[in-house]
Amino acid sequence: MGGGIGHACGHNIIATAGLGAGLLVASVTLLLLVTVWGGHQYSWTSPTILGLVAAGIVGLLLFIWQERRAPEPILDLSLFRSRVFSLTAAIGFVVGFAMFGSIVYLSIYLQVINGATPTQAGLMLLPLMGGLLLTSVGSGQIITRTGKYRAFPIVGTAIAAVGLYLLSRLGVDTPYWQFSIAAFVLGVGLGCVMQVLVLIVQNDVDPQHMGAATSASTFFRMIGASFGTAAFGAIWTSRLSVELEKAMPNMTKLANCSGTSTSSGKPILA
Repeated sequence: MGGGIGHACGHNIIATAGLGAGLLVASVTLLLLVTVWGGHQYSWTSPTILGLVAAGIVGLLLFIWQERRAPEPILDLSLFRSRVFSLTAAIGFVVGFAMFGSIVYLSIYLQVINGATPTQAGLMLLPLMGGLLLTSVGSGQIITRTGKYRAFPIVGTAIAAVGLYLLSRLGVDTPYWQFSIAAFVLGVGLGCVMQVLVLIVQNDVDPQHMGAATSASTFFRMIGASFGTAAFGAIWTSRLSVELEKAMPNMTKLANCSGTSTSSGKPILA
């Protein structure tokens, strides 16, 4: 009898965890589609985009409701009572957003503007990876010797912001050495933040919550990476359409004459 009760409880825990995971995946997917389709296939104010936003928000609210009642939640919401955990989760999201979003589209920049092959573009991103590796290892060594880590996320976030600003100034005629400096600065900033955030979380929570807190911290960084890649893609696509229209205005007329349009009924380059 005891075995039967335990078996039933196990199935109940798996079922509730699966429901929570399904709600989370569905809501995140819906919100990602907003950044992928918005301004490209559909207008930002179209019923489709607004419906996706509403459905994504409802999905997140249902996920929170499910996690509150689950005996073994996949994301323990009590962790957010800690100001430190909430802050590191937000910073992790921003770091993932900046890092993966920039890496993907910096590679496209190098291929389109510099004419590099995919392999060459990857090698040309070594300054970014070098800066990240340098400060990741260096910050770990300093923390080991001093036991102090609070300054690293603050300084690292500021340096990363400077690196992103420098990268935003890149143009068609920008030399590679200037690109390398900007990428290196971004890498230095990210390296000061990434691993230190995990350390801060692990030092803040109780030992029994350490595994959940560490995985949650990584989860928010990966979610930031997903949204960063999608958001940068939306910006790139929208700006490409505008600049192509300026450079080749006759293309819009040809598209209108041929009836080429998006699913929203608007011309591709409009």
